[in-house]
Amino acid sequence: MLDYRLNGYYSTFVKQSDHPSVYQFSDKIAKHKMMADIFPIVFIIVALLILLTTMTRIITHQRTQIGILKANGFKNSTITFHYISYGFCLVLSGSILGLILGPMIIPKLFYPSMIAVYQLPVWSPSWNMSFIFLIALITIFSLAVSNYAVSSISNEKPSEAIKPKVPKVSTSGFVERLRIWKRLSFNVRWNYRDAK
Repeated sequence: MLDYRLNGYYSTFVKQSDHPSVYQFSDKIAKHKMMADIFPIVFIIVALLILLTTMTRIITHQRTQIGILKANGFKNSTITFHYISYGFCLVLSGSILGLILGPMIIPKLFYPSMIAVYQLPVWSPSWNMSFIFLIALITIFSLAVSNYAVSSISNEKPSEAIKPKVPKVSTSGFVERLRIWKRLSFNVRWNYRDAK
């Protein structure tokens, strides 16, 4: 800090980065950037897990139909393309819808609390080319996840695909061998086994 005497008054010159209004705002921007980096990744992972679960259940539920289609001469590639298109269309349309509606909805949620604390000349959402790259990346991942879900049945013979899938044999785990296991309620044990 440097002090200068100007017409009987003291004036202090402070570096811009040391001024409270600047560094507090810079810290806030850094926190928002960090959140902007983490949230999309978490939401993408959750969306892909939901897509994988949904596609696996659809394919398991429609095993007989898939087997009949295979027996009638439909190629594996045709069946695979059909099920991959589910995930592709849903993810692409949802991403485009989010790209359009996001800038209209999100600012209305966050701006009122920020306007009460900070003063900026303009409050408006920004647009970035990385949004398009993210949509392309999510779409590619959705194709991969959908392909993974359908690959289990696409390689089966028609005679095997027509039959219902044999349920996996569940073995007792470490938790089920503990003394406390028998004291747990039926619902807790059921939920544990279902989650396992």
